[in-house]
Amino acid sequence: RGGGFALCALDSGPIFVTDHGVCASHAGALVPGTAEEVPRRGRLRILREEARSALCDSILDEWCAFGLRAGPADRLHVLGLCLELHEGDDDSASEDPAVVWTSLQLLRDALNDRTKAEQADAWDLPSWHCGEIEGEGICLKTQSLEEETLELDPLLKQGRVVIEATRGWLARLLFVPSMEGRLRHGGALVCPWLVGVDVSMAPEASTSPSPSAEFDEGATDDPRDAALAFAALPPHDSADIVEVARWERFFVDELGMRPAIDMVTRSSSDLRSVRVGRRLLDLTFWLRLAQPAPVQEAVAVGHRRTNAARRIESSVADFVVRHAEVLGALPAGEGGAWCVRDFLAADFAYFLRGVHIRGTLPPLLIAPTLSGVLSTKLVHGVLSSLGVCMDVTNESLISRCLPLLIESGIGVDKGNFAHIYAALGSCDSEELLNRLRSTVWVPERGLVDVDDCVFLPDGTEGIAELLGKHDLRPLYPGAHELFVGRLAVRQQLSVSDCVQAMRALRGRSSGLAEGPESGMQLEDLKRLGIRTYKQLLRSAKRDSGKVDLGDEPLVFKITTSPSAMQWHHPSRCMWLDLPSGSAVSRTSLQPQFGKRGLQRLFVEVLGVPLLDPLEVVDRLALTPDGSLREAYGEIWDAFEAQHLDGSPQLAADLRRALAAGIRVPGDGGGLVPLDRCVFLQDADATFVERMGRVNLGHHYAELRDLFVGHLCISTVVPVEQILAELRQESAIIGGGPS
Repeated sequence: RGGGFALCALDSGPIFVTDHGVCASHAGALVPGTAEEVPRRGRLRILREEARSALCDSILDEWCAFGLRAGPADRLHVLGLCLELHEGDDDSASEDPAVVWTSLQLLRDALNDRTKAEQADAWDLPSWHCGEIEGEGICLKTQSLEEETLELDPLLKQGRVVIEATRGWLARLLFVPSMEGRLRHGGALVCPWLVGVDVSMAPEASTSPSPSAEFDEGATDDPRDAALAFAALPPHDSADIVEVARWERFFVDELGMRPAIDMVTRSSSDLRSVRVGRRLLDLTFWLRLAQPAPVQEAVAVGHRRTNAARRIESSVADFVVRHAEVLGALPAGEGGAWCVRDFLAADFAYFLRGVHIRGTLPPLLIAPTLSGVLSTKLVHGVLSSLGVCMDVTNESLISRCLPLLIESGIGVDKGNFAHIYAALGSCDSEELLNRLRSTVWVPERGLVDVDDCVFLPDGTEGIAELLGKHDLRPLYPGAHELFVGRLAVRQQLSVSDCVQAMRALRGRSSGLAEGPESGMQLEDLKRLGIRTYKQLLRSAKRDSGKVDLGDEPLVFKITTSPSAMQWHHPSRCMWLDLPSGSAVSRTSLQPQFGKRGLQRLFVEVLGVPLLDPLEVVDRLALTPDGSLREAYGEIWDAFEAQHLDGSPQLAADLRRALAAGIRVPGDGGGLVPLDRCVFLQDADATFVERMGRVNLGHHYAELRDLFVGHLCISTVVPVEQILAELRQESAIIGGGPS
């Protein structure tokens, strides 16, 4: 020091190292600080390069002549020397842990680098050490001179042993400091990390109660745990995920340490288990393993990864896949409510938006910022092996996503189900479709069978409920392809369905409670009945036939005083309301359904007559004198309507109704036969009456076309009748008192 040098009297001479052979941080731990430290275990036989530079060339030449090492050491020399630190008895005290950790790190990096394509430069081999990759190891091809050199320099040979060592050999050879401060072989220790999570500390109880006993079934107190010895934590940056992963894989894969897989349980009360579970689902963790360089640099180089990064990532991935069954059962969700295998990719958030299950958010992965980097087959495969659902498919929607919605309860938004059912429209797997048949969700009802559902068109709202069915169209309008195209849900109703619905409507109307709300309820029932009639008409058109209702009263009419829904048989109804007013033996349907386009249903399908002549006669007989003109006016309007509509049967029925006679005001309710009626303008009523005739023109002057045009009432009195009346009048005058 201070310009001088120290000389170690070694069997093969001193070892001089440079920063190229061993980095400065390692050299600082391995080089003896004083002459007294040289023979101590924990200090290697290394001198700094400054000491060699202080020697003259003649001394170095003399050393070479005696077979001593005079040149600077390469990495293989240092690796060979590192093995000397691992000689001795198991469970001995560690004199200088820092030196041991340095040697282990050198060995770790050497073993990690042995598969590099540029291994010759990585090992800093002399030019005569020509090596090439063969599989995962190194095969040194040497000349006889090279073999001789290796025999003369045992450190090189010992360093090569490290490179070609097997896992079982290293597990029995290398020592590692334990938590108790003792040195133990790797095979006798437990790795303090599990997937980069420190599990060496005592279990830390969670303050949150376990939401479900299901996740605590695997929790057991292993009596061996107290006797297990954890390896100590090496000096490292705990935030450096890649460095921790390198140490963990070195401990387990190379030194044969027992993985801490048995130290975690399925208990959600053990925060170690929860932390490991969350680490497995932490996509940032996998990103750091896949790309140890800074994110900005990774983006700049196009996400290229080094061979070393790939080895760390694949090594961790292989370990997780091997233990996927145990690791997949670890708790990971909020409060331990979910285990790892319950989670789904972030793409499922579209179907689970706003959903809370067991009082927590659904088990969804959080998509990272650089999701493109993470979209690797390796990470996808690892998470899939743990049971995480990574892909949105028909099968995953049915087996993973749909059960979560169902578990969330009755209050879940139907929109979530709508998204799933719409996405399943392309499903063509009979197995999956059969599973869907019993899992159709109806809000406020829960799960129903597909056979209890219909998918009716617009204008049929409420009919399905009358039939005891569930109409899926208002709930899931975008799922027509799934329910109708794949599951064969009916989208049409038969005539018998409509008749059954009318029976149900009749039963419902009979149970109306009296009160101020009865009018509103009647109006709702009326609208529902009209929709049912329209559907019956469509069904009848499709079936091309009439409907025979038998003796069932399935035609309703709303009355206002009292408010009620009266039911009639079609045989007791007629379509037209002529004349309007109180019905006698038939109920007129036109006032209630005329503007609904239902005339064809009642007249052509149900066989209701347009008009019943006897009903018209009975109604005219009950019409007050003051309303007769209006009543016959309505009949005239009906004649005009049939003329425009081309309905000869109506005209015939009207003539039959009026053939019995005409009522005129003041006749006491009787009917005047048509042959006694005339239609005269400005005639002397007394004279006409004296002739035994009734002048309809006197009472219904504006209805000439009705009486004259359609009923052929005469507009003149025959001359013979007038002469006869005059003669009779003259005789009466002539035969009076003289």
